[in-house]
Amino acid sequence: MNSEHPSGPWPDNIGAERYSRAWAWKSIHDAGGRLTFGSDWPVAPLDAGRGLWVVTTRKGPANQADQKLPMGEAIDGYTRWPAYASFEEQRKGTLVAGMLADIVVLAADVFTNPPVAVGDVVVDTTIFDGRVVYERPRVRR
Repeated sequence: MNSEHPSGPWPDNIGAERYSRAWAWKSIHDAGGRLTFGSDWPVAPLDAGRGLWVVTTRKGPANQADQKLPMGEAIDGYTRWPAYASFEEQRKGTLVAGMLADIVVLAADVFTNPPVAVGDVVVDTTIFDGRVVYERPRVRR
């Protein structure tokens, strides 16, 4: 198993030929599909930052850059569209007054500084149910 691959073990599990046609996100998006991203954890990485990197770069063995998506669409795939898919778009999925505000604050603006390598998306703070549940340790200088 190639656990070091950005997409997790899937390239090894489905084979090179199928992997070369997998995750045709731009084609699905352009056809009007609503993409919902997440994780197949525990059999694939849980790291949504890694997922954003894969979706916006399409790096890996297949290297299908023609199937990458802009960061805004990738973020929607982790927020807006999963809420829609679970019939909860009236209470979560976007930052609007009156809706749940389960959010992460990233260390860098991924729109002006998109990730170029695995690990470039770093979470500073996670807020769940109105409470801070994670804060990245600060390095003292």
